[in-house]
Amino acid sequence: MNDWTTFLKQLIAREPLTAEQSQTLMTGWLNGLVPPEVSGALLAVWQCQGVTAAELAAMARVLQSQSAGAGDPQRAIDTCGTGGDGADTFNISTAVAFVVAAAGVKVAKHGNRAVSSRSGSADVLEALGVNLAAPRDRIHQALEEVGITFLFAPHWHPAMKAVAPVRQALKIRTVFNLLGPLVNPLQPTMQVLGVYHRDLIGAIAGALQELGRERAVVLHSREGLDEAGLGDVIDLAILAEHQITHTTLDPRGF
Repeated sequence: MNDWTTFLKQLIAREPLTAEQSQTLMTGWLNGLVPPEVSGALLAVWQCQGVTAAELAAMARVLQSQSAGAGDPQRAIDTCGTGGDGADTFNISTAVAFVVAAAGVKVAKHGNRAVSSRSGSADVLEALGVNLAAPRDRIHQALEEVGITFLFAPHWHPAMKAVAPVRQALKIRTVFNLLGPLVNPLQPTMQVLGVYHRDLIGAIAGALQELGRERAVVLHSREGLDEAGLGDVIDLAILAEHQITHTTLDPRGF
């Protein structure tokens, strides 16, 4: 039996968890083995001091292994964000998904309902008549025939229900907000991922690299968006050819 407070003490000492420890902790969470009070403390400490790429990748692998599964990795792109920027924008990533698909790139959109924004990708697509409970064969069929498909996160990650009570009780952003965009069941080879704070860019980009993405862009707009905004400098990490490059883009210069 694990002493879950050992992980808590390690994080308080500002010592990152190893990949094995991260996987053990996530497995414990998904199986309801971690006491709620310890879970809350772990999530709060992690939120204060930040999570590493290795921790994220290890936990994401556990989530993927316990998801419903959707087959082999697909040569497609996911457009998503962590959410939580508090900007009350419309669902930009879903609009982007339509544009990208129209340009001829296959899009495997993975998402959920709104948490802090006006609408999540699932809310938008449901309003447009998309069946959020579509079976696996229809998911693949849409990707092949139409060039865009949607995977409603709760249907593919039922084990996440185990951590829902403590997340709801905390009412703060946690590591689970960061894990959602990393665990698309179709495992697309490419990804554009917006984060709610630029300090997260490096860890998320590193996690995507460890998880085998071929190409990815992780970004944050300094106007406070987990999107490529138009009003201020955008910080980016670009993953290509197994290397991560950090740069900036100022949309006001175009």
